[in-house]
Amino acid sequence: MNNMWDSLLYDAFTIYLTFSGILVSLITLVYSFLSGKRSELELCAEALKSGHNDPLIKKRQTILLRQIRKLSGINEKVFIIFLMSVLGCILSWASLRFLPCRFHVGALWIVGVLTLLVGAMSLNMARKLYLHYKMDTTI
Repeated sequence: MNNMWDSLLYDAFTIYLTFSGILVSLITLVYSFLSGKRSELELCAEALKSGHNDPLIKKRQTILLRQIRKLSGINEKVFIIFLMSVLGCILSWASLRFLPCRFHVGALWIVGVLTLLVGAMSLNMARKLYLHYKMDTTI
């Protein structure tokens, strides 16, 4: 019976480690977009400071500010999911290495609850992304 709990904890460790790697890539990608938007915002600010009071530049600046806020919010949520994934990875690894076998079931319950939280947050973000995509692509 202990072998089954060990196998489940090892699987959780592997899944969380993989998920953490994917999340690091996602955080880097969103940060790259965010950095590009900030550079573009600086160009708009310089144009407005130099006396170009073009309404298109002001509108672009407003759009960029909204996009930067949205990307920052996405990156914060992804980072929270990343931290929870790392916690699940460490917890499953540490329980396999350092806890006696009788505690593996309890550790698996904690990892299971953490998995449900990560899954719920990920599904919520995917739902919001889909709704935003649907709103943007509607003519």
